[in-house]
Amino acid sequence: MRKAHPFFQKLYKELAREFLNLRAAEHTGQIEKQEREERERLFREGRLSVLYCSPTMELGIDIADLNVVHLRNVPPSPANYAQRSGRAGRGGQPAVVVTYCAAKSPHDQYFFRRPTKMIAGQVSPPRFDLTNEDMLEEHLHAIWLAKAGLNLGHSIRDVLDLEAPDFPLHEDLKKAVFDSRYIEAAFEEARQLNEENRSSLITIG
Repeated sequence: MRKAHPFFQKLYKELAREFLNLRAAEHTGQIEKQEREERERLFREGRLSVLYCSPTMELGIDIADLNVVHLRNVPPSPANYAQRSGRAGRGGQPAVVVTYCAAKSPHDQYFFRRPTKMIAGQVSPPRFDLTNEDMLEEHLHAIWLAKAGLNLGHSIRDVLDLEAPDFPLHEDLKKAVFDSRYIEAAFEEARQLNEENRSSLITIG
């Protein structure tokens, strides 16, 4: 029988006692919105000690009392690092950010040796290819839905009839979505955006 490693013996006998009341939970796009919000509330109240997060925590969520962020790898760019590490210390208190650098990741090892390139690197402004038809189509659909002001619920079941062949839109939604007033309003706003960005050679409508 192999002898137990002294490190783990000490961990389980001494340090592990401090973790008895430690609670952790996942916070990713795989978790329903309502459940994520509940976990955020428990975390803010101190009843949940740790959140294991994907980039769902990058934007739009403010937990002012958060004072420690542990990154499991080096983010792709300084902008990502600023977003993820910036979750901590928003209440003005000191914060600790720990970044794990994987030994077998060339990216992680590059920034392990040159940390200032990540933490003090230039954050490039976001770029969009305004001639990308797929992106323009998605943006137009977003404007269209915003103009319609529809309540799309919290599940795909609230939008599509999953019992019918080919999963069509629910009838009431279909009538609202294809209301010509909303379509015209969406195209008008898209034309205005096009006028503001003439130099990008966009043609819409």
